Amino acid sequence: MSGDEYWDMDAILSEQQKIPCFFHSNVPGYGFLEGNHEVDLSANVKVELPYWLAAKIALDDYIDLEVPPCYSQRIRNDLNASPTSVNLNRLCAYYYRFGVKIINLIDDERLPQILTEAFRARLPLIMDYTQTSRLRTDRSEFIYSLDETERELYKLGHETVTEMTHWDRRKAVRIQTAEVLSRRTGRF
Repeated sequence: MSGDEYWDMDAILSEQQKIPCFFHSNVPGYGFLEGNHEVDLSANVKVELPYWLAAKIALDDYIDLEVPPCYSQRIRNDLNASPTSVNLNRLCAYYYRFGVKIINLIDDERLPQILTEAFRARLPLIMDYTQTSRLRTDRSEFIYSLDETERELYKLGHETVTEMTHWDRRKAVRIQTAEVLSRRTGRF
C-alpha cells in the first residue's frame, strides 16, 4: 500500500481480497492454512491468502499466484459478451482496484485490457443513470451491480446533476454584482 493510501478504507478493504497461491516448499507451523490439522503446510498445495500478505510473499519468490476467480475466463467471456450485465459487486466489491493491484503480481497479459474495456463499456451507462435517475425504475438493480469505484463515480455524477439542477433553478447562491463595483464614486 502506498503512503497516500495508508488511511484510505477502500484501499485497505481492497487488499483483503484473497488470492489463490502455491508455496514452493513446505512451511513449518502453517498447516492450518490448508484447512486441516497438520502442523506443516505442504509444498504445492493451493491456499488462499489475502492480497496484502500474498503480495509480500510473492515478491520474495516463495509462492506462485493464480488468477483470482473473479478474473477467470468465464467472467472474461461474460464481460466480452455484455459488460453492463455483469454484477461486479458480487464478484469482487473492489473489482477494478484489486485488479490494478494484482496486475504486476500475476502472469496475465490480458488483465489490464479486460479491466480497461469493461470500465470503458460500463462508464457511459453509469453516467446515463446519473442523468436520468428520476426516470429509471430499474436503478437499484443496476446500482447493486456496480463495484465501489463505479459507485463512487455514480454518486459524484448524481451529486453533480443535483447541484446543476439547483443552479439552473437559481436555488444556489445567486450571482450578484460585487460591492466595490456597485458603489458610486465621485470620479466621473
